[in-house]
Amino acid sequence: MPSGYPVRPRLPRPIRLLAAGLLALVLAGCGGSESGTPSSGATNAASAKATVWTPEKALACIEANFPAGLYFTNGFLPGPDLVPPPPAASVEKIRVGMPWIFNDEIAPWFVADEMGYFREAGLEVTLVPGGPGIDPLQLLVSGRIDIAVPAPGSAVVSLNASRTGADVVAVGAVLKNGPTAFIALDKDTPKSARSSRRITPRDFAGKVVGVQAGYEFYVEALMQRHGMAPGSVEIRRAGFTPDPLTAGVLDFYMGWIMNQPRMIEQAGFTNWVSFAMRDFAWDEYSDLSVVRRSDLDARGPMIRRYLFALRRAVDLMLSDPAQAARITAKRATDETLSAEEVLQRFQLQRSLLVGDDGLPPLHMKADSWNRLAAALLQFGRLQVPACP
Repeated sequence: MPSGYPVRPRLPRPIRLLAAGLLALVLAGCGGSESGTPSSGATNAASAKATVWTPEKALACIEANFPAGLYFTNGFLPGPDLVPPPPAASVEKIRVGMPWIFNDEIAPWFVADEMGYFREAGLEVTLVPGGPGIDPLQLLVSGRIDIAVPAPGSAVVSLNASRTGADVVAVGAVLKNGPTAFIALDKDTPKSARSSRRITPRDFAGKVVGVQAGYEFYVEALMQRHGMAPGSVEIRRAGFTPDPLTAGVLDFYMGWIMNQPRMIEQAGFTNWVSFAMRDFAWDEYSDLSVVRRSDLDARGPMIRRYLFALRRAVDLMLSDPAQAARITAKRATDETLSAEEVLQRFQLQRSLLVGDDGLPPLHMKADSWNRLAAALLQFGRLQVPACP
């Protein structure tokens, strides 16, 4: 076990995630069914919690009672010098559960496999696709895979705080800043032109916002944090594609900054504008590598070699995105994508791979994890009885 990494004590059973919140957060990044039905309203458990917890008070509670050091570590990651870990004595077969179908979200793993980085690390890796109804964390806990790649960091916090007794640890994050964004079309700019308009949560007033099923909480929490009345925004269910936005049914669409904007441009609209959830509410690591705590000791060398190979893949995506895009377009068998389309995604997500924390790729900060957990606590998605 790497030095300085705390052994996690068993959490008190009463620390639990609200069931509805667990379902919503674990499915982050996945598509939902299209519906024109508004959500059931913005008055819920999140509203009640928001009247009690300030961000500062929630953060202090989390740091004292459920600190991030219990469920994440950078101790298995390569540093800036990229010194290889000791070689494997023999080839080890592992199964890695993906967050979604085989599209270009899976690019780092495709690149690591295609370039032979996994093989050079002594690993034979089988990538297990995700999709609707498939939760890689549950596959990990049940022993059906060796490493899980959940889309949202929220899912890791949620699972460790749940009453299931699951004990998992995040060991690396491909996306070091949250990709969730609210996207709109600037009607004052021709659709063939770029817009320089800046939007904020205040622009939601009197508007219709589309979200995938289970994510109403994001909008409600954002409104509460910025002092907006619950009834001032109409929330509607939307699917994975932003078609209702381009059709004029929605004023805003909540998605991932590297996903839906590309679809919007393919539909002929270049005049899209957005703001990131992380700039106005909270940040969230995404596309994480997560292991069972018991494997930190038992399979530590494998974890180090896996992360070294993944880091090499991320470095190639940053240094030679065109080559990485060609590999990804070939391997993304569940979605027909050209290398140019993949490259566009890489351009939109580049800053998320690099992050703004000054740390090497895949590395994480305890403060970011703690602030995410504090937001879940503040808005009623996490209960910690030790907090006053």
